[in-house]
Amino acid sequence: MMRDHTPLMSNGRTLHIEKLDRESPIPLYLQIRQQLVALIADWPNPEERFPTDEELVERFDVAKATVRQAIAELTRAGLLTRKRGTGTFVMPPLVEKLRPNEDIEEQYQLAGGAVVHRVHRFVTRAPSVTEAKVLGIELSDEVLSLRRVRSVAHVPIAIDDRVMSVEIANKLNFTQSTAEQSIIDLVRRMLTLSRATWDLKARLAGPKDAALLQISPADPILVRSLTYFQDHDLPILTGETRHRSDILRCGFEMNISNSSQDDNVKSWTNEALLSVVQSS
Repeated sequence: MMRDHTPLMSNGRTLHIEKLDRESPIPLYLQIRQQLVALIADWPNPEERFPTDEELVERFDVAKATVRQAIAELTRAGLLTRKRGTGTFVMPPLVEKLRPNEDIEEQYQLAGGAVVHRVHRFVTRAPSVTEAKVLGIELSDEVLSLRRVRSVAHVPIAIDDRVMSVEIANKLNFTQSTAEQSIIDLVRRMLTLSRATWDLKARLAGPKDAALLQISPADPILVRSLTYFQDHDLPILTGETRHRSDILRCGFEMNISNSSQDDNVKSWTNEALLSVVQSS
């Protein structure tokens, strides 16, 4: 895209956005959507009105239907909210602390929100070669495999895939109803956790994950592969969570002083979630 130095004025604020590339194969509404996501990420005050459709139509020089398509997608995704008679506003985020021993359910309750898990798969099957190796079981053994979509305020934010041996599932009395709750909270009550390993990587959503997360297949997602261990370093479960990258933040901290011989890396991963905003 070529930089257009003419700023957009809204509520007395100057918003610098880029000129649309009309030669690009990317539809205009998607180009607008991408730019608006960047504006939303830097929006300083959720009480300040977002630019109107008319302001965006004039700035991007497109039909109102094109702007409305982009705004509608961002509203369905939970990044914007429409308030009748008032305008469009950025949804303020909550922050979910993703740590191995956090009670995520309690976090949402304290924040006044509610997390909902909708189970899409709950089956017993043979493990893959990788799963058998990670869980320390035989290929002839069986595993319980589940997939669920995690949502807050009716907005899907992540897809959880989890695999555990049938032996562990039976020990936990694990059922499909249990899968709609915090799995780690259940494991921590029944077993003693010793450590967890995480691996983070980014990729495009693709059509299947995009449909579940209500985003575009070309949107990036962050994949968090994980394995939890109990005492004596015995693996309990493995799997991955695929997060919408527009509501996930990660950071890492390590001691690099010359006097330190400790190579341990402290990390934090905060998922910026969406608070429940009542439309007027």
